[in-house]
Parts: sequence; structure tokens; C-alpha cells
Amino acid sequence: MNTEWLDCGIAATLLFPPTVSIWLRHLANQCAANQQRTKWVGYTRWVSLLMILAVPVWWSLCVVANKSGTNLGFINAAPVWLLLLFPLPISMLIARLVSFRSDAYVFGRPWTGRHIIRLAFWRTASSTVVLLIVAVGIEDIYGKRSVGFAWMFGAGIVALVGKVRLRAAEGLIPRPVKSGELYKRSLVLSKRMGVALKRVCVVPFGRGRLTNAYGGQTLIAVTDDYSHWLHGSQLDFVVGHELAHVKQKDAVKTLVTMAGMFFALSAATFFIPPL
Repeated sequence: MNTEWLDCGIAATLLFPPTVSIWLRHLANQCAANQQRTKWVGYTRWVSLLMILAVPVWWSLCVVANKSGTNLGFINAAPVWLLLLFPLPISMLIARLVSFRSDAYVFGRPWTGRHIIRLAFWRTASSTVVLLIVAVGIEDIYGKRSVGFAWMFGAGIVALVGKVRLRAAEGLIPRPVKSGELYKRSLVLSKRMGVALKRVCVVPFGRGRLTNAYGGQTLIAVTDDYSHWLHGSQLDFVVGHELAHVKQKDAVKTLVTMAGMFFALSAATFFIPPL
């Protein structure tokens, strides 16, 4: 591949996410006040899609640049994992800082600079960085190097930790309760359904202002604004749904499925012939 094309591709991929975030913020500002929020939600979906697509593009460019015989300076000298794991996440982090700042502006959310940095950092770590670590692992496994399995295992750990920390950054930290309508109805329904429920929690409304409910391995949680919307049988329906997740052990199944996907991908990559 021509050196100029590689240089342009690498530069364009790094500049693309922040540029798109800034441009979409500009488009949202041009909308009428009564349409701004709806338009911004649509724009953020496009930003998310483009950020996902940037990962395989960056991976391909780095591999080609590293293995090509053309002179690209430090790119040829640097190991593939170094190229994969640092430049693009920094670009993504900048783009998400812009996006979260715009989100706070459009929806009038009282996010401080510290909140926005935490949200952008852990969103980048739990998505972009994880995908790039998988890419490093695939490269090593495809080259018949067993260290690739360690990379894949590391990707799973980063995905799990990143998701937990992102939830915390969003303010979604469960607080156990021992009284109230939610607690009483949850205990009654859990006994009827034969569910071993150990904790009932209330979750703060969150910086994303999202009403939601969660079912873990032995607990359920509902955002603390539920009383504004749910009463009686409506609350029973939501609680019953989360208890069903507990009974079916969906949280454990999700973790096992994620681990299985990483393992299957590793094994397939290891045994597929290079051609």
C-alpha cells in the first residue's frame, strides 16, 4: 500500500471521532428548541455506530502499516499492541468528552467536569479498549503465539471491570432497603415464585436520568423514582420481571456466555489456517 494513503488513513481515523462529535453538537445547536433533544438522541446513535466501525478500520491500518515494507517511521518500529491500544482510545476519549458535555447541555444535566471525565473514560475502557485488546489477542493467536490467550482473558477482565465502573460513574450504585412498598412486595412475590432473594435495593436515578430496574444473582434493584410511575400491580409486574431474571440466573448466564464467546473466538482463531 502507498505510504501517503497509509498516512492519510491513519490520520483520518484518529481525527474522525472527535470531528464527528463536534459536528453533531453543531447540528444539535442548529435545531429548534422543541426538536433539539430528539435530534440529539438520533445523532448520538450515529456517533456510537461510527466509533464502533473505527475500531476495525484502525486495527487493519495498524497491521498493514506494521507489516508493510514502506517507511512509516515509528509505526514500523512500534509493536502492534502499542499502536492498537493507545492512539485510538485517546481519540475516542476526546470524542466522548465532547459528546457527554453536549449531552449535559442539551438535557440540562448538572454534570460537573469530573463526572463527564469519569463517564467518558469508563465508556471508552469498557468498549473501545476491550475491542482493541481482543484485536491484539487475535493477532497473537493467529500467529500461533499462546500469549494471545492471555490478551483475550485480559479483555474479559477489562470488560467486566469497565462495565462495573461505568455503572458507578453513572451513579447506579444499589442501596439495600429493609422497609417500604418495594421491599414488602418483593418479599411476597419472591416467596410465591420460589426465588431465594437476599437483598432488595434502590438505585439512585443516575446521571443519565433513566428509570430502570435490575436483577442480579440474589438481588433486585429499582431506581428511586419508581414511586412516581409505578403503583400496585404495575410495581408487581416490574418486580416479578426482575425476580424472573434472578430465578433463571440470567446474570450468571450472561457472564458465562461472554466468557464462552471469548474462548470460542480464541480457539477458532488459533485453528483457522492463515490462508
